[in-house]
Amino acid sequence: MRWVVALAWLAAALSAWTFTRTTSLELRLAPAPRMASDGAPHGAPIRSTPEPDSMPPGPALLGAGDELAFERLAFDDYDPPGLRTNADPLGPADFPAAARALDGQRVTLVGFSQALQVSDGAAQALLVARFPPGCCFGTVPVFDEWVRVEPAEPVELVELPSLVRATGTLVVGESLVESGEVECLYRLTGATLAEY
Repeated sequence: MRWVVALAWLAAALSAWTFTRTTSLELRLAPAPRMASDGAPHGAPIRSTPEPDSMPPGPALLGAGDELAFERLAFDDYDPPGLRTNADPLGPADFPAAARALDGQRVTLVGFSQALQVSDGAAQALLVARFPPGCCFGTVPVFDEWVRVEPAEPVELVELPSLVRATGTLVVGESLVESGEVECLYRLTGATLAEY
């Protein structure tokens, strides 16, 4: 009898996982349209945060202390190259004013780390994201919810905390891999990392 109950739980878990993966894939491939302020539909995810250009610049956009809030990096009407008529990488001028103002600035960002480029047990690059990987909120993070962090020195994986404070120079601009897929919208170069 126990194996019947276990099998039922397994079937329910697989069904939920399949539904979540399928729904996430559909959202990434064909985001639901919404109306922009000018009345034109576009495929950006709907957010509860204010539009970046309507937010005041400066300390009001920072997190606790001198930390940069992820809301400052919001790019609500971003479409990846496959959904745009021009697939050339976007530069700082194409980003919202709040994010554009940070290009080349030294900033501190707090987020959840995930090793990205590993060599000899050390991370040469990592992602710092707004939400933890595999988070229970049930959504796939969108492009403006993570930053590629390039540490000044490789970080041993055993020393890489899950919640980090990364300080470095912010580079604003779409970075594409050889296949034309988006790697990131933001990079933090020459970064130093500390446990949060």
